Parts: sequence; structure tokens; C-alpha cells
Amino acid sequence: MLSIANMNSAQAAHYHAKDQNYYQQDKETSVWAGKGAEHLGLSGAIDIKQFERLCYGIHPSEERTLVDISERAGTDLTFSAPKSASILCELGDEHTNQLIRAAHDQAVQTTLAFVEDHYAQTREQKDGHREAISTGNLIIAKFQHDTSRENDPSLHTHCFIVNATQKENGEWRALLNDQLFTHKMFLGQTYRNELAKNLREQGFAIEITNAKEGFFEIEGVSKELIREFSQRREQVLEKYEELRQQYPGLEEEKLKEMATTGSRSVKDKNADRSVIKSNNIERAKTILAGKDLTYLNQLNSTQLHPEQQKLTAKDAVDLSIRIQSEKTSVFNREDVMKNAMKLSLGEHSLSAMQSAFDDHVNERSIVQLDKNAYSTPELLQKEFEIVEMAKNRTAPLISVQHVEQYLSHTPYNLTKGQQEAYTHILTSDEAISVIQGDAGTGKTFMLKAVRETLESQKQSSNLRGLAFTGKASEELERESGIPSTTLHAFFVNPPAEKNMVYIVDEASMVSSLQMHHLCEIARENHSKIVFIGDQKQFQSLGAGNMFSQLQKQSNIRIVEMTENKRAQTELMRSLYSSIKSKDLEEAFSILEKHQRLHETTDLERIKNEYLKDRHDTLLLVDTNANRRALNELIRADIVTQNEVTQSQLLSIKEAINLNEIEKHYSSNYQVGQIVVAQNAFQGFSAGQEAMITEIDHPSNTITVTKDDQRIKIDLSKAHAQAIQTFAIKEKAFGIGDKIVFTKNNRNLKFRNGETAVIQAIHGNIIKVQKGNKELAFDASKYPYIDHGYVITAHKSQGQTTSKVIAFTNAQMANLNRFYVQITRAKRDALIYTNSIATLKENTQKTQIKTSTLDYFRSAMQHEAHTNHNYERTFNEQKERRISRGSTLSILGDYCTKLKIALADLSRHFGLFKRDRREIESTRGKDQMKNILLKNEREKAAQSITQSRERK
Repeated sequence: MLSIANMNSAQAAHYHAKDQNYYQQDKETSVWAGKGAEHLGLSGAIDIKQFERLCYGIHPSEERTLVDISERAGTDLTFSAPKSASILCELGDEHTNQLIRAAHDQAVQTTLAFVEDHYAQTREQKDGHREAISTGNLIIAKFQHDTSRENDPSLHTHCFIVNATQKENGEWRALLNDQLFTHKMFLGQTYRNELAKNLREQGFAIEITNAKEGFFEIEGVSKELIREFSQRREQVLEKYEELRQQYPGLEEEKLKEMATTGSRSVKDKNADRSVIKSNNIERAKTILAGKDLTYLNQLNSTQLHPEQQKLTAKDAVDLSIRIQSEKTSVFNREDVMKNAMKLSLGEHSLSAMQSAFDDHVNERSIVQLDKNAYSTPELLQKEFEIVEMAKNRTAPLISVQHVEQYLSHTPYNLTKGQQEAYTHILTSDEAISVIQGDAGTGKTFMLKAVRETLESQKQSSNLRGLAFTGKASEELERESGIPSTTLHAFFVNPPAEKNMVYIVDEASMVSSLQMHHLCEIARENHSKIVFIGDQKQFQSLGAGNMFSQLQKQSNIRIVEMTENKRAQTELMRSLYSSIKSKDLEEAFSILEKHQRLHETTDLERIKNEYLKDRHDTLLLVDTNANRRALNELIRADIVTQNEVTQSQLLSIKEAINLNEIEKHYSSNYQVGQIVVAQNAFQGFSAGQEAMITEIDHPSNTITVTKDDQRIKIDLSKAHAQAIQTFAIKEKAFGIGDKIVFTKNNRNLKFRNGETAVIQAIHGNIIKVQKGNKELAFDASKYPYIDHGYVITAHKSQGQTTSKVIAFTNAQMANLNRFYVQITRAKRDALIYTNSIATLKENTQKTQIKTSTLDYFRSAMQHEAHTNHNYERTFNEQKERRISRGSTLSILGDYCTKLKIALADLSRHFGLFKRDRREIESTRGKDQMKNILLKNEREKAAQSITQSRERK
């Protein structure tokens, strides 16, 4: 693992002299590194006096100041080997010790070389502002140690990077170290990947112990030994739990830091190293019941039968790009390579990963938008197409006269915003309309008026409601009367009806690919789309933020709904207003004044508050672990009170939330689990289920059985992303239980996130009250239910209740989450958190989702103001109009170079052929060409350089 910490001059210079000294205990284990050190003539073993001088910014051998580093002497990067590697280094023979140490040293050096090449920077004043410039050199003091404070085996190297770097002109400047912290997780994974690769090449086999974090151990070192020699870790964990109880409001990172320092014992600097080793050998023999430890020297025998690569470097990078592009439209190099290394841990070097990434850039399978910003051609194209399709026009639904007539006779008292949105939906000629409606402004009430008006014109059958979550679609249908479903269900069986009006609620949660798919369906069916939502609430879990992007387009009219209708008390009205205006100091002041903000992790206290009025209260949490824990506590209480009776055990299927990396490792699956295909692959159709009957870890495959067929699934391949996993569990349900449906079912008309109350149970047949309907289902055929007293904040978006209780993890907080939690309530809201101070700090941050359009817009603004070689500035280009043929030509040229077939392009751009009007030129078209041309120029320059080198 890797830990990073800044140190001031006093800390760094005197750290070696204190009890907790990790530095300079053995000259043979300390060494200078880095090109900056070379520039100062520093090499070999570290002279402590020179090290101290550098810590105060003084030249190591001359009486002059090198840099002013009074605030920060440097940054300590500590690379720690897995415990199994440390144990082999300690208990193995000299040859084994050298193998492990060499593997560790090479991994550290490779990581430091990357840091020096990419993150060695300083700041420089340019054009009135400071910007980062690369220097390519660092001064690094490396100190290696073999044991922990408890004298357990612990191979680790402290790499102290001095706060100084040299510019090309020879001037020494303070080091800008932001990138070290930004890319800490990538650097830690780079070290682990290089170490795993080095160990594999030496014949050791590795075992993935945590795919999500990219952790491993060496096979053959027993868990008992690892546990015995992890006393320091046990001390830290024990202290962490003690501090967590003592300071429930303290943030996790601070708790870990306090636990680490607070559990330190004084290291005996006079201890005889040979005695420590002898003691460790005896401890190991005791754990292994006297077994001969020489077997540890044969653990590298797999070199006779080397492991086969599961993925090539290019395949690993390709899969990582797919994973990244499903989450975000724009990604950086480090995140792609970090996940690629996790997917193929120890199989490829960092340099191989870098080459594979560069190959993807050169082959145009990804497109470079900025220095360290990339996207895929698909996302680039589709986000651009959404904006283009938003320019289309269609016939208004009804005339302005009909609207005015309805408004003059309606019994509803619509606000100004509701009237404008209502009028715009019905009379606009836009094929795609955008309504920005703040929380609680009566969006569904306005849509009810839309439906009633269209009913009076015999057109209401053309309305369809869509939402990202099942609960949101249920609320939309119940409040507006518009037949509604989830986007996912809609895409499984898209309707063929023409001239529809799709009302998309909670549109901020819709990803770019989902929005594009819907826009294509609407265009082909000559239908209209109304995107309605609030960009201040949760953003899409998938790539893109197109609802916000559409609101930035000058050619799209945005209707805003701002008048609050939901808040019914002065408390809630003032909270809505202050949070909406981002006056968070006022919002927290209101909560504290009314005793609505509490610092606690006591689930019993939260449960008791909920049970005071549970039927009119929404209890929100941030994690599934807290959801499960509170569900159990609440249900136990209401069972005791006989509010739930006749409980019986039912077999249910509970989702296992594997992340995108964990899905690719067989160690995360178990025989008997159920896999569900989220889309078609390898003989599966979307929604089909199968049971895992066999797992083969060496080949990283699982075998599943469906319809008496056995299918082997290679988890190294991309289709592992399409698997959703469920575990079969026994759980008690009784009459009066509130349940939540966890999977969509079209036949039963159940939507993921919807709730119901059990009225009767007869075997597996359950009768429930869902809204104003009584329904029955067979739990053996539809086992996707759970207790529904608590929900996550994400699933609450789109819901309304009288009172909200939110138990929020301050470390996960942001303004969007806080806004959603508070604005679900009409009359009252209580916030419980583990840290009020951290909650206040983190709610200042907004959830940020990027789009390829952000980079076009930024670049185009720059060109408009600074590039005088362009024939026209932005304003001139905006006025210029081009023909349909020219439009297709520009985009065709762009997409051809991206290896997208022109035939496919023409299909996607059928709107240009049908549009009778000329389409206004946008800066985006030229910018897309410019990015491509830039990439072509860079590739040509690279080819010339390579040619010269060959000559």
C-alpha cells in the first residue's frame, strides 16, 4: 500500500532523532534518488547532515538558500509490501530475501520514475496568472526498513521528496505536489502491480485478496502467519474503533491518522536485529505447530509452470476504457491505467500499460480532448448529436388559444413557473423541451394540468411518463395521471407508436447514452420529448450530464419553475430558500436553532425518532449497510409491539453489489448464487437468470446452469459487466410489514424501489396493499423483496413526505445530496450525522459530472478570443449557415477518421435529410475537426521523430 503525508522542516529534519524514527537507522538502507539529487551531486548512502540542510531549504554543500520551504519541507511517500512478502523476506533464506527485496525495490523505483517524469512541477507566473510547469526532476531520500514498531516483519520504504525542483534555467523552485495527492490511488496501484509482476516473474504465485482495491498476497503464506505478524495493524484497528466511539463526529481519515499515531509504541532502537529475527522464527514455528519453515523457500516454484495471461495489456486497457466511459464522459489516463492494472494485476508492466493506452489514442479508439482528458468516439458523437437533435422542430400539441382558454377556466391556481412550463409543453414547436424545476415547485401537478388539457382535446393517450427510478415513475403516474414506467423497462421494449409525447421526470439522472437512445426513438417515431428535472439534485450514475448541458445551449429555450409549493411550515420554507441559494451557513443555523441537526452514530436513537411517526416519515441513509442495520432494528421493535404479526421465513434474492472491478474476479462469486443478465450476451437475453454451479479460479471462470444448459462464463471478458449477482437468503416477513420491490417486473407491474404493505401471507402467496391497489404475488416466483422501512437517498429523489429523517455520512456529503435530503419533506426535517463539522465542509461541494461538450465550449471560447488566424470569430461563425450536404460532409470526414462507418453515420443523422430548413452552423462541428486535426498532427510529428531515430 501507499501512504502520503506532508512534513514541515522541523518534523522532517528531526524525525530521525525521535522515538518514532523510521529514518537513518542503517546507512545501508538509505540512498539518494532522483535527477534533482543528481543535479546537486547527491548519490549513494544519505548523509544525515545534508538531509537536514535540505529539509530547511539550504543547499546540501554550499552556504546558500536553495528554496524557501518554511511551510513544507517535503512529502513522505511510504510504500509497504504485502504482509506475505514481508514474512518471506524475514523468514526465508538469503536467496528468498534478495528476491523479495529486489522485487520491492524495482516496484518502488518504477513508481518514483513515473512521479518524476509526470508530476515534478513548479508554479510560474504567465499572462497575469500562475500555472504549473513541468521540471522533470526531484530530490528523493529513500529509507528502507524491514520491521514494524512491534518488530513484526514489515518491508517498507519511506521516500521523502524534498520541496525543491530545478527549472531549465537552473533556478531552484518550490515543488508543486498537488498531483501526488490527486493520483495517490493510481500510484499505490502502480507499486502493487509492479511488485506483483516482479514476484510472478520470479516464480511466485499471487492471490487477489481485494479486487476492488487491487490488493494481493503471495500464495503459500498461511493466513495464520499473516494474522500473527499483523500486530501493528491490529493495534491500529483497535485504536480506531476506540476513537470512533469516543469521537463519532470525526472524519474517517483523521480517525485513521489519530489511530496510527495514538497506538504507536516506542521503537527500541537498541534492539539486536538478529534477536528480533530469531524471535520471529520461533513465533512462526509455534503458529505452524513446529513445521519446517524451509518450505517458504520453495514458494517460487511456479516458475516451472508460469501462469497464463488472462488479458493482454491492450485488452486490459480497452476493458478499463469501457468501464470508465460507462461512468463518465471524460476520463484521465491515470484512472484508465489504474483499473487496467486491477483487471490484470501483475500481468503487465506500467510501461506496457502506457504503450497500450497510447495505442488506443493513436488508433482513435479514444479521443484526446485536452492534456489529460479523453473520451470515446461514441460519447463524443452522441453528446454532440443530442444537441443537434434538440434543434429539431415539430408541430405544437395545441394552439395558444386553447391554452389560454384552459388557464382562464381551470380550478387550479398555477404559479407563474407552472403556467410557463404548461404553456411551453403544449404550444412549443421544439422537438425537445427542457424544464428546469426546483425541488417542490409542483412539477407533477403542472403535468396533471397538461394531461387534462390534452384529454379535452382527445390527445392524452399520446402521453408517456419515464423516470430513472421505479419509485419516481410511480410518483409521476400517481400524481399526474400519466401512464409511466422506468427508462430501463422502456428500452427493453420500446413502443412503435407515432406522435407520442415522452415526459422524462428527474432528467438530471439520465445518462448521455440513455438520453441519446430516447432521442433517436422519438425522432424515428416523430415524437416529442419533455425533459423535466432539477440540475441541483443527483446527477446521472452513468456518463454525462446532458440535462445540464442542454440548459447551456443558446438555441434551446429553458423554462424555469422556482416558486416553492411543497414546504408547508416556516422551518421548511426557510430551509428550501437558503439551500437553493447556496447560503449553507444560514441553512445550518436554521437546523441548529430548531434542534434539527445532531451528531451521533447511535442507530437506536435514530430508530426511536423514526418510530414516533413512521407512517408519515421517510428515513434516508447513504449506504446499504446502514439501510440493512436500521431495517432490522425498526422491524424488531414493531414486531415486539405486535404491529407485525404471523411472521414466516421466505427465501428472497438479495442483490450483491459488486463494483466494476470485482465483477471480473471469480473469487467474488459463490456456488448457489444467481446471476441475472442485464443485457444480451453469450446465449443470455436481457433479464434471464441462471445459478452458479461451478467456479474455477485458475481460469477465472464461473459455470452457470439455465434451462438445463451449462454455460461457462470467462470473467476476464467485457461481458462480466453485464452480470448482476443475487444471493438467496432466508428473511422473516409478516402481516403489517412494509416491503420494497428490488427488481422490475412487467407482468406484476412492480417497479424497483416501490413499496407496499403486506396484508396476508399464505405459504409463498403474499397479498399487499400498494397505493390504493390490492395485489398478490408468489414469492417463490418473484423473490425480489426486502424490508422497506429505510431507503437510500438516491432512491428518494422524486418522492415527497411530511417528515424526513436523514442519517448521513459526512464523508459522502455534497450539496446535491443535502438538497435532495432536505427537500423531500413538507413539514419537518432532521439530520443525523457522524460529523457536523465535516458535513458543513463537504456540503460546500457540488457533485460534478463532465461532458465532452465542456471541452468544446472552453476551447471554442479560447479560440474566439485569442486565435486571430481564424477567418471568423465565434460570433461570425454563429451567423454563418451551411447546407445539409456540407453538414454531412464535415461530420462524415470527422467520423470516417474515427473509423465510424459513414453508412452508420447517415442512419444516425437522418434528421438532416428530413429537415427542410438549413441547419445553423455550430462551433462544435469545427471544434470536432480541430481536435481530430490536432491528433493527426501529433501522430505525424511522432512518426517523423521515430523515423529520425531509426536513421
